[in-house]
Amino acid sequence: MFASMVNSMMALICVVPVLTTALKLRSEEKARRTEHIHARGVPRVKYLAGYAAISFVSAVIMQGAVAVGLYISCHAVMEEPIALGFLMKSSLVYLPALWVMTGIAILLAGLLPKAADAVWVYFGFSFFASFVGRILDLPEWLGKINPFGYIPQLPVDTIHYPALVILTAVAAALTAAGFVSYRIRDVQA
Repeated sequence: MFASMVNSMMALICVVPVLTTALKLRSEEKARRTEHIHARGVPRVKYLAGYAAISFVSAVIMQGAVAVGLYISCHAVMEEPIALGFLMKSSLVYLPALWVMTGIAILLAGLLPKAADAVWVYFGFSFFASFVGRILDLPEWLGKINPFGYIPQLPVDTIHYPALVILTAVAAALTAAGFVSYRIRDVQA
């Protein structure tokens, strides 16, 4: 149970740099630095793809680092440490939720750039629903509004693969909608 709680907390902490990377596009636009990039003929989709790729890949790297860190900690204090494979599995299961958060950030940056920072409000709600919601025994539907509500708490729960596939599909759809929106909207000058 302790490992599942640590993984859950670390996944929510890993959202912060992932969202920061995804929203860097918006901060560059606010600082009026995108005008110079687009003036050189860099396609908008390619420009956004760079930020999106870094954001998605950093989620994988950070979750992998969480598993390795937990393994090193377990190995240092336990006679029979938890297997690295299990820790990796219990950490990487959070990737679809991180990707949904990234997809929301990209969608907002592409569709409603002035409201892109609203993803932080949703992140705060997700954090509240994931931790405080359990303590206060809030209704279960409230926890299911955030993507972390569908992630199994390993080793207590079993993996429900359809939910993870659906979350990944939602993340892909949000990201694609963000790309389409960014390609057709006016960039602040």
